This record gives sequence, C-alpha cells and structure tokens, in this order.
Amino acid sequence: MLSERTLLTCAHVVEAALRIPRTQQAPQDEVLVDFPAAGRGREGPVRARVIEGGWLRSRPAGDLALLRLEIPIDAGPDPAPVGRCGTRTGFTVSVLGHPGRVAHGLWAHARVIGTGGTHAEWRQLDGSSVTGARIGPGFSGAGVWDLDRGLVVGIVTSVLDTPEIDSTRVAWMIPLDVLNGTRFGNLLAGNSLMGQGRSDELALHGDLWPLVECLLAIESVASDGGTSLLSVLPGKIAWGVPRQNRPRLQLLYVVRRCDEFEEGPAALIAAVRGMEGETIAMERFTRLAGRIWSHRLSDDG
Repeated sequence: MLSERTLLTCAHVVEAALRIPRTQQAPQDEVLVDFPAAGRGREGPVRARVIEGGWLRSRPAGDLALLRLEIPIDAGPDPAPVGRCGTRTGFTVSVLGHPGRVAHGLWAHARVIGTGGTHAEWRQLDGSSVTGARIGPGFSGAGVWDLDRGLVVGIVTSVLDTPEIDSTRVAWMIPLDVLNGTRFGNLLAGNSLMGQGRSDELALHGDLWPLVECLLAIESVASDGGTSLLSVLPGKIAWGVPRQNRPRLQLLYVVRRCDEFEEGPAALIAAVRGMEGETIAMERFTRLAGRIWSHRLSDDG
C-alpha cells in the first residue's frame, strides 16, 4: 500500500486475476483486492483498477502495476514507507506472502545478492537459511522489507523454477529505485524517499521507521497504539503530535516529533522505560535509539 487508495503489485498478478494473457496494454477490467492481514476490521475485497500510466510491462521494471481502490479502506494496512535498494548487497530482507491454504500469510527471509534475472535491473534474493519458509508461489507482488532501514525497497516478481520442489531458495525482486525517471517514478514521487515531493503521511523520515518497529514490539506501548505513551511525554512534545488511529503511523508521528527536540530522544526513552521497565524489548529500543541519535544521547541512554 502506498496510500489508503493506491497500491503497487506485479502486472502478472493482475493478468492472472483477470485470467488474461500477458499484455503490454493496461487492462480495463476491475480486479478484487483483499487484505487478509488487516484483521476483523476489514470486511471483504475492494474493487480496483489500473490507474492511468500505471502499467509497466517493459524495461526497466518489466512487471509492475499501480492500482487505485474504488473506495478508501478505513481498517486496512498502513501505507508502506519506501526507499531505494541502491547497489548494496548482503543485507537481509523479509517478505510476507500468501501461498495457498495459509490464510494469514507466511514470512520468509532472504539476502539481496546482486543484479540478475530476466531483467538486468532486477535483484536476486537468496534464502537466508535452510530452515523456514522460502519465497515461492503466493509471494508475487509482495513488498520486500529492508530490515536494517525499515523500508520497502522492492517488489517480489519471480522465483527460480526447478523440477524439484524446495530445491532452490532463489527469487528476484524489482528494486523501486529503477523507477526513477519513469512514469512510475513520478507516481511514487510523493512517497517518502522515492522522489523530491512530500505527502502528508508518507514522506516521513525513513531512518526513523526502525524505531517505530521496535516500539511496536514493546507491549506496554503497542497495546493502545501509543495513547499512553503520549500521556507521559513532556507536554511541549506531546501537544504537537498528530493523532492517528493506525498504531504504526501514530508511533511514527511520536518518534518524528521527539526527533525535532534536542532533548526529545532522551525524553522518549525515559517515557518508554517508565512504562515498560527493563525488558529485552526495551533494551533493543534503547540500543537502536542510541545508534540513530548518537549525537544527542549519552552511552548510558
């Protein structure tokens, strides 16, 4: 999801849903989009269409479709922060796919190895271990989450097809940075790190997202979506935090607001520690905050 009405997936996923052959022309028919990870607040699929200019079946990407939902979703997934993959290799990513008979999704981990695949711009993903799930059927169109940076940096597009089941853990993704300079790059320009524009929800300090993920792992913070945390932050910080009913975005607004004050990082750590105590999750958050805000935090947090 790029916004509450816009999402990015693979073109071949749309073709399969419509039961049509590969086409260079954007399909005009509607597809149904479901959100199995959204939980009980989401009832049934939503109709969507390929938006104008949102069909990319040639290089550099070769297999992308941008869809617009007929109606916004109130209880759906949060918009994803996106960023460039760049030329880095060896870093770990995670992907949530929806293979058959796994109603609520399946996580797989992999490492970005280098370029290759059907298009020279694609990036190869190798399974990071011999155990756990592999990227396979049902993962096409899934966002590739950079664990270090807390950003979606690509879209899963294909897997290495071999005769033996589970004989390979090789897949490929389309890195989002190949879209710069294309019509897709313009469409994504408002989303965080993909372009120069900024939108009200999505252009939000990509380097702070890992802190948000750490906060979501702290039960005392995540249980009410950050409401209690706001109540114990210093007033001059808390009053300027936009209220949001989506926990991930609410906590991002909290972290971003704390980042605006010299004493903000220390105040955030103190507030979370007062709620959580000295748990393992708290220790992880403190370590990460110390790395991100090293110029404003002492070694002892």
